[in-house]
Amino acid sequence: MYRKLLLILVIVLPILAFMSVGGAGAACGDPPAVGVDWSGCDLSGQDLSGAVLAFANLSGANLTGAILTGTNLAFATAPGANFTDATMAGASLNTANISGAIFTNAALNSADLRNANVENANFGGADMTSANMTAATAFNNVSFAGANIPLLNLASTNIDGADFAGSSGSPMLSGTDINNSTCPNGTASLPASPFCNWVPTAITLSGISAAVAANVWPAIIVAMLFVGTAGYLLTRRGRKAALVQ
Repeated sequence: MYRKLLLILVIVLPILAFMSVGGAGAACGDPPAVGVDWSGCDLSGQDLSGAVLAFANLSGANLTGAILTGTNLAFATAPGANFTDATMAGASLNTANISGAIFTNAALNSADLRNANVENANFGGADMTSANMTAATAFNNVSFAGANIPLLNLASTNIDGADFAGSSGSPMLSGTDINNSTCPNGTASLPASPFCNWVPTAITLSGISAAVAANVWPAIIVAMLFVGTAGYLLTRRGRKAALVQ
Protein backbone atom coordinates (compact mmCIF):
# COMPACT_ATOMS: atom_id res chain seq x y z
CA MET A 1 0.00 0.00 0.00
CA TYR A 2 2.77 2.41 0.94
CA ARG A 3 4.58 1.58 -2.28
CA LYS A 4 1.47 2.42 -4.30
CA LEU A 5 1.03 5.68 -2.39
CA LEU A 6 4.68 6.58 -2.92
CA LEU A 7 4.37 5.78 -6.63
CA ILE A 8 1.30 8.02 -6.90
CA LEU A 9 3.12 10.86 -5.17
CA VAL A 10 6.14 10.44 -7.46
CA ILE A 11 3.88 10.73 -10.50
CA VAL A 12 1.40 13.36 -9.29
CA LEU A 13 3.75 15.84 -7.57
CA PRO A 14 5.83 16.68 -10.69
CA ILE A 15 2.58 17.18 -12.64
CA LEU A 16 1.24 19.56 -9.99
CA ALA A 17 4.56 21.39 -9.91
CA PHE A 18 4.51 21.80 -13.70
CA MET A 19 0.93 23.08 -13.62
CA SER A 20 1.88 25.53 -10.89
CA VAL A 21 4.78 26.90 -12.93
CA GLY A 22 2.64 27.13 -16.07
CA GLY A 23 -0.01 29.10 -14.20
CA ALA A 24 2.53 31.66 -13.00
CA GLY A 25 2.64 33.30 -16.42
CA ALA A 26 0.27 35.80 -17.96
CA ALA A 27 -2.90 36.53 -16.02
CA CYS A 28 -5.05 38.54 -18.40
CA GLY A 29 -7.55 39.33 -15.70
CA ASP A 30 -5.00 41.02 -13.46
CA PRO A 31 -5.59 44.74 -12.83
CA PRO A 32 -3.20 47.36 -14.26
CA ALA A 33 -0.02 47.49 -12.20
CA VAL A 34 3.73 47.96 -12.42
CA GLY A 35 5.26 44.83 -13.92
CA VAL A 36 1.92 43.20 -14.78
CA ASP A 37 2.22 40.25 -17.16
CA TRP A 38 -0.29 40.65 -19.98
CA SER A 39 1.77 38.88 -22.59
CA GLY A 40 -0.43 37.49 -25.36
CA CYS A 41 -3.57 38.95 -23.77
CA ASP A 42 -6.47 40.49 -25.70
CA LEU A 43 -6.79 44.04 -24.37
CA SER A 44 -8.40 45.50 -27.48
CA GLY A 45 -10.61 48.50 -26.87
CA GLN A 46 -9.84 48.71 -23.16
CA ASP A 47 -9.53 52.08 -21.44
CA LEU A 48 -6.15 52.13 -19.71
CA SER A 49 -5.68 55.87 -19.82
CA GLY A 50 -3.39 57.16 -17.08
CA ALA A 51 -2.53 53.65 -15.88
CA VAL A 52 0.97 52.92 -14.56
CA LEU A 53 2.20 49.91 -16.53
CA ALA A 54 5.93 50.49 -16.17
CA PHE A 55 7.96 47.28 -16.66
CA ALA A 56 4.81 45.48 -17.87
CA ASN A 57 5.09 42.47 -20.15
CA LEU A 58 2.91 43.09 -23.21
CA SER A 59 4.73 40.76 -25.59
CA GLY A 60 2.38 39.83 -28.42
CA ALA A 61 -0.58 41.48 -26.68
CA ASN A 62 -3.51 42.82 -28.68
CA LEU A 63 -4.22 46.47 -27.78
CA THR A 64 -6.07 47.35 -30.96
CA GLY A 65 -8.18 50.45 -30.36
CA ALA A 66 -7.14 50.64 -26.71
CA ILE A 67 -7.16 54.00 -24.93
CA LEU A 68 -3.72 54.65 -23.47
CA THR A 69 -3.79 58.42 -23.13
CA GLY A 70 -1.06 59.44 -20.68
CA THR A 71 -0.36 55.81 -19.80
CA ASN A 72 3.05 55.02 -18.30
CA LEU A 73 4.63 52.16 -20.28
CA ALA A 74 8.23 53.04 -19.46
CA PHE A 75 10.58 50.04 -19.61
CA ALA A 76 7.71 47.83 -20.79
CA THR A 77 8.43 44.72 -22.84
CA ALA A 78 6.11 44.73 -25.84
CA PRO A 79 7.76 43.11 -28.87
CA GLY A 80 5.17 42.20 -31.47
CA ALA A 81 2.34 43.91 -29.60
CA ASN A 82 -0.50 45.32 -31.69
CA PHE A 83 -1.41 48.97 -30.97
CA THR A 84 -3.37 49.53 -34.20
CA ASP A 85 -5.80 52.49 -33.87
CA ALA A 86 -4.81 52.92 -30.22
CA THR A 87 -5.10 56.37 -28.61
CA MET A 88 -1.71 57.01 -26.98
CA ALA A 89 -1.42 60.79 -26.80
CA GLY A 90 1.12 61.73 -24.15
CA ALA A 91 1.87 58.10 -23.30
CA SER A 92 5.34 57.19 -22.06
CA LEU A 93 7.22 54.39 -23.81
CA ASN A 94 10.57 55.58 -22.52
CA THR A 95 13.17 52.79 -22.81
CA ALA A 96 10.44 50.29 -23.73
CA ASN A 97 11.08 47.35 -26.03
CA ILE A 98 8.56 47.77 -28.85
CA SER A 99 10.52 45.93 -31.52
CA GLY A 100 8.20 44.59 -34.18
CA ALA A 101 5.20 46.28 -32.57
CA ILE A 102 2.39 47.62 -34.76
CA PHE A 103 1.19 51.21 -34.29
CA THR A 104 -0.73 51.56 -37.54
CA ASN A 105 -3.00 54.63 -37.43
CA ALA A 106 -2.35 55.06 -33.71
CA ALA A 107 -2.48 58.51 -32.10
CA LEU A 108 1.00 59.01 -30.62
CA ASN A 109 1.06 62.79 -30.55
CA SER A 110 3.37 64.09 -27.80
CA ALA A 111 4.21 60.51 -26.78
CA ASP A 112 7.59 59.81 -25.16
CA LEU A 113 9.58 57.12 -26.99
CA ARG A 114 13.05 58.18 -25.89
CA ASN A 115 15.60 55.36 -25.81
CA ALA A 116 12.95 52.86 -26.93
CA ASN A 117 13.92 49.80 -28.97
CA VAL A 118 11.94 50.38 -32.18
CA GLU A 119 13.50 47.81 -34.50
CA ASN A 120 11.04 46.70 -37.21
CA ALA A 121 8.23 48.69 -35.58
CA ASN A 122 5.40 49.89 -37.84
CA PHE A 123 4.13 53.47 -37.34
CA GLY A 124 2.40 53.59 -40.70
CA GLY A 125 -0.37 56.20 -40.80
CA ALA A 126 0.18 57.13 -37.15
CA ASP A 127 -0.08 60.67 -35.81
CA MET A 128 3.33 61.35 -34.25
CA THR A 129 3.10 65.12 -34.01
CA SER A 130 5.61 66.35 -31.42
CA ALA A 131 6.40 62.81 -30.28
CA ASN A 132 9.87 62.36 -28.83
CA MET A 133 12.09 59.56 -30.18
CA THR A 134 15.40 61.03 -29.05
CA ALA A 135 18.14 58.39 -28.89
CA ALA A 136 15.75 55.56 -29.83
CA THR A 137 17.77 52.39 -30.28
CA ALA A 138 17.91 49.68 -32.96
CA PHE A 139 16.31 52.15 -35.40
CA ASN A 140 16.34 49.62 -38.24
CA ASN A 141 13.61 48.92 -40.80
CA VAL A 142 11.09 51.15 -39.05
CA SER A 143 8.08 52.23 -41.10
CA PHE A 144 6.58 55.73 -40.95
CA ALA A 145 4.79 55.28 -44.28
CA GLY A 146 1.90 57.72 -44.48
CA ALA A 147 2.50 58.91 -40.93
CA ASN A 148 2.03 62.48 -39.73
CA ILE A 149 5.44 63.49 -38.31
CA PRO A 150 5.66 67.28 -37.85
CA LEU A 151 8.08 68.12 -35.04
CA LEU A 152 8.73 64.43 -34.38
CA ASN A 153 11.97 64.61 -32.40
CA LEU A 154 14.57 62.30 -33.99
CA ALA A 155 17.59 63.91 -32.34
CA SER A 156 20.66 61.74 -31.74
CA THR A 157 19.20 58.76 -33.58
CA ASN A 158 20.97 56.51 -36.06
CA ILE A 159 18.29 55.59 -38.58
CA ASP A 160 18.99 52.79 -41.04
CA GLY A 161 16.48 51.41 -43.50
CA ALA A 162 13.47 53.46 -42.39
CA ASP A 163 10.47 54.05 -44.66
CA PHE A 164 9.12 57.63 -44.64
CA ALA A 165 7.26 57.27 -47.95
CA GLY A 166 4.08 59.34 -48.00
CA SER A 167 4.72 60.83 -44.57
CA SER A 168 3.82 64.47 -43.97
CA GLY A 169 5.50 67.19 -41.93
CA SER A 170 9.12 67.84 -41.04
CA PRO A 171 10.70 66.21 -37.99
CA MET A 172 13.25 67.76 -35.65
CA LEU A 173 16.81 66.73 -36.50
CA SER A 174 19.92 67.27 -34.44
CA GLY A 175 22.81 64.84 -34.65
CA THR A 176 20.55 62.56 -36.70
CA ASP A 177 22.06 60.07 -39.16
CA ILE A 178 19.68 58.70 -41.80
CA ASN A 179 20.90 56.00 -44.18
CA ASN A 180 19.39 53.54 -46.66
CA SER A 181 15.96 55.02 -46.05
CA THR A 182 13.01 56.03 -48.21
CA CYS A 183 12.11 59.73 -48.23
CA PRO A 184 8.53 61.09 -48.16
CA ASN A 185 8.53 61.49 -51.96
CA GLY A 186 9.46 57.83 -52.40
CA THR A 187 13.09 58.41 -53.37
CA ALA A 188 16.00 56.93 -51.51
CA SER A 189 17.96 59.19 -49.16
CA LEU A 190 21.44 60.00 -50.40
CA PRO A 191 24.64 60.72 -48.47
CA ALA A 192 24.64 64.21 -50.00
CA SER A 193 21.09 64.77 -48.76
CA PRO A 194 20.75 62.69 -45.59
CA PHE A 195 17.65 64.49 -44.33
CA CYS A 196 15.38 63.86 -47.34
CA ASN A 197 15.24 67.62 -48.05
CA TRP A 198 12.87 68.25 -45.15
CA VAL A 199 12.02 71.95 -44.94
CA PRO A 200 14.17 73.60 -42.23
CA THR A 201 11.60 76.37 -41.70
CA ALA A 202 9.18 73.76 -40.39
CA ILE A 203 11.71 72.66 -37.77
CA THR A 204 12.12 74.47 -34.46
CA LEU A 205 15.48 76.18 -34.01
CA SER A 206 16.57 73.73 -31.33
CA GLY A 207 15.88 70.90 -33.77
CA ILE A 208 17.87 72.26 -36.71
CA SER A 209 20.83 70.06 -37.48
CA ALA A 210 24.30 71.49 -36.92
CA ALA A 211 24.88 71.60 -40.67
CA VAL A 212 21.70 73.61 -41.28
CA ALA A 213 22.37 75.91 -38.33
CA ALA A 214 25.87 76.57 -39.64
CA ASN A 215 24.36 77.89 -42.87
CA VAL A 216 21.50 79.80 -41.25
CA TRP A 217 23.36 81.82 -38.63
CA PRO A 218 25.77 83.60 -41.03
CA ALA A 219 22.79 84.75 -43.10
CA ILE A 220 21.05 86.05 -39.97
CA ILE A 221 24.16 87.94 -38.88
CA VAL A 222 24.61 89.51 -42.34
CA ALA A 223 20.94 90.55 -42.35
CA MET A 224 21.29 92.13 -38.90
CA LEU A 225 24.39 94.05 -39.99
CA PHE A 226 22.60 95.26 -43.12
CA VAL A 227 19.57 96.46 -41.15
CA GLY A 228 21.79 98.14 -38.56
CA THR A 229 23.90 99.92 -41.21
CA ALA A 230 20.81 101.04 -43.14
CA GLY A 231 19.27 102.41 -39.97
CA TYR A 232 22.44 104.30 -39.08
CA LEU A 233 22.70 105.88 -42.56
CA LEU A 234 19.05 106.94 -42.54
CA THR A 235 19.43 108.51 -39.10
CA ARG A 236 22.55 110.36 -40.18
CA ARG A 237 20.88 111.67 -43.33
CA GLY A 238 17.91 112.84 -41.26
CA ARG A 239 20.20 114.81 -38.94
CA LYS A 240 21.95 116.48 -41.89
CA ALA A 241 18.62 117.47 -43.37
CA ALA A 242 17.56 118.97 -40.06
CA LEU A 243 20.78 121.04 -39.82
CA VAL A 244 20.32 122.40 -43.35
CA GLN A 245 16.83 123.57 -42.54
